Amino acid sequence: MGPVLSSPINIYLIWYGKWAAPQKLLIKDFLLSISTTNHRAVPSPSVADWWRTVSLYTDQTGANISRSVLIAGEYADHRYSHGTDLTRLSIQQVIATAVRSAPFPVNHKNGIYLILTSVDVTVQDFCRAVCGFHYFTFPSMVGYTLPYAWVGNSGKQCPEVCAYPFAVPGYMAGGGPGALSPPNSDVGIDGMISVIAHELAELASNPLVNAWYAGDEGQRGKDFQFEWEEG
Repeated sequence: MGPVLSSPINIYLIWYGKWAAPQKLLIKDFLLSISTTNHRAVPSPSVADWWRTVSLYTDQTGANISRSVLIAGEYADHRYSHGTDLTRLSIQQVIATAVRSAPFPVNHKNGIYLILTSVDVTVQDFCRAVCGFHYFTFPSMVGYTLPYAWVGNSGKQCPEVCAYPFAVPGYMAGGGPGALSPPNSDVGIDGMISVIAHELAELASNPLVNAWYAGDEGQRGKDFQFEWEEG
């Protein structure tokens, strides 16, 4: 059992590509609703209720995942500094560009870096195997070891894969429930918010990908489960 994010969690957002202001506001509204100082004012069930469940995870010392989550900084890479076709390694280069651009900070203790790619950016394995993933940066590439997560906007690439149930695969047409109406009328963004929630929960409970271990067989089983969930 390894570390969890037990200190107040600072999210550093990296907007890669072109983003409309309303899209940013929807995502930030979700992130800001994770931690609220006045729980009585929030109807239940709520995002804060869900995160309270996530916070039940502990590390080997018994420390819980922090219930304090805030947006500590933002960086916009609207010029596509590393192109529109990214690999897992070039995503780390995107982070390196951001942290080297003052005043975007490097926070070793309680910072997590959330890279969000716009609808016109393709990413290695996106739509085929994953809708998002989390890992940590390599000092050789970024200069630091920093936990991060990436999530892409699937609105035009594969909404039926990564924005379900707001879009459904063609093979379900006429043979199952239809697509649900996206609550914010944006299939890509509403799908992203679902994946962001998934990745943040994993990142908070397993920031350095060493929090869970049950021998070779157990670890392989967990890896498979995570790959399936993220896809």
